[in-house]
Amino acid sequence: MKPHPPLILHGGTNIPDSRLSRPEAYKQELEHALRESSCEWVIWNPILTAVHRSLPNPLLQSIVRNTDAAVLAIGLPLSGFLSAPAVRGLLPSWETAGGQASKACPSLLPFLWKKDYLREMLSSPLYPLPSSLYLPYEWMPNSYGLQSLPQSIFESSAGGGSKKRGTGLKFRIPELQQQLAGIVPIITGTRRNVAASGMMNAYSPQLDPASRLLTHECKLDSPSHEAGINSASAMPQNYCTGNKSPGECVHPARDNAFSAAFKPNSPVPEVSILLPVYNMRREVGWAVRSVLAQTSPDWELLIGDDGSEDGTADLPYLYSDPRIRVHRFSPNRGKAFVLNELLPLARGRYVLELDGDDWLQPEAVAQLTAIMDRSPEAAIATGSSALWQGTRHLGPLWRGVQPYRGHRADPAGAAPLVPRFYRAAMLRGIGGWPIPAGDDGRLFEDIAVCGALLAEHPEPAVVDWPLYNRVLRASSVSQRGSKKYPAWIQNLVDNKKGGHL
Repeated sequence: MKPHPPLILHGGTNIPDSRLSRPEAYKQELEHALRESSCEWVIWNPILTAVHRSLPNPLLQSIVRNTDAAVLAIGLPLSGFLSAPAVRGLLPSWETAGGQASKACPSLLPFLWKKDYLREMLSSPLYPLPSSLYLPYEWMPNSYGLQSLPQSIFESSAGGGSKKRGTGLKFRIPELQQQLAGIVPIITGTRRNVAASGMMNAYSPQLDPASRLLTHECKLDSPSHEAGINSASAMPQNYCTGNKSPGECVHPARDNAFSAAFKPNSPVPEVSILLPVYNMRREVGWAVRSVLAQTSPDWELLIGDDGSEDGTADLPYLYSDPRIRVHRFSPNRGKAFVLNELLPLARGRYVLELDGDDWLQPEAVAQLTAIMDRSPEAAIATGSSALWQGTRHLGPLWRGVQPYRGHRADPAGAAPLVPRFYRAAMLRGIGGWPIPAGDDGRLFEDIAVCGALLAEHPEPAVVDWPLYNRVLRASSVSQRGSKKYPAWIQNLVDNKKGGHL
């Protein structure tokens, strides 16, 4: 009888934690770890830190030898706020081997892979992710070739401290289900939309770059860039460049090839998403991907690059969909400046503000549009949000739901409304994002604009569950400037610039 190759235990355990924040680097390390092995199967999932020593028992070996599946996985139960019906409706559905669909998020934790399948996935282009922790969900098949293992295997193998979980597995992230609920729907939503449209390919655009080029003719105070193809990246650029004054940028129509190729997307969108970025090359891809994963296709995304020096605006992923337009501004002038420059270009009835290191749940555009349609007097829709803490190695970690606490500014601390979904006509009616005297628009512009809007339209529309994922980073401008808030808001009130207290 021919002996069966053994399992590889922990194919990724020798990869440094520092690679978790860099998925491309992690992928290269994993490929190197698998290159020399003769084993047929790999136990691998970056979320796992330990597998109980008795887990690869004879029963598990028998299942591995008698399956054609590419991935074996286990089910994990839902807990906490994920049991709420409104949240559960957002979660992805994978079919198990028996054809039963589960709404758990995720219903399966992939951890045992055929080495050949895993190496095939390693050779494929990598879409943006917030951390390498989620590579298994990027590479996990939706239903074909996926098989779940009996829970009894893990219950019998668990021991010691692992007995509590009943799986024989230990994890990097304590709040695993909640963490995955904020990430995996974006991955599966992107898959769904790509399959439906057949158009988007983040790294290999199907159209010739010349047919996707959308240029802007601008009067420049002192030209420092040329609109068009960036020679360093050879990617099509659909942006406005240079130092310019408001109102000086002329936007010609798309050329015939571009318009013909994307005729279905030519109608005016309901929602314009404004995304200002500055040196966010590592984070912005995930924010953009969350927009591409939306269940409603009725949006446009206007990205304003505020003089980035790290090549943020050159990322190929930003040019993966015709509804995305990239505008470059130089020099760096602050978030409020960029938002006010993008506002006249927005075509939607509604405007959604998105930060470059935050992201949306797939239902965000659809649900925020619906609640504003039901609230004709409201100037802004807001509500609760999912709160995340940025970390150096693991990426953003889930910290819980930030509930809606009312719309009056707190004089004791900067607490912006999140999300911020505006009625475009009313936002233009107050002149966009106010920049108080002595302020360069880099601090508390979110509180200022909401205060100005709510002074004229006091009651916002409120969603009662999180559609927006907000990341707190110690290095952010708002966090570093938090000590300035009491004086800032007092100045706002004293000058009667819309402080809604």
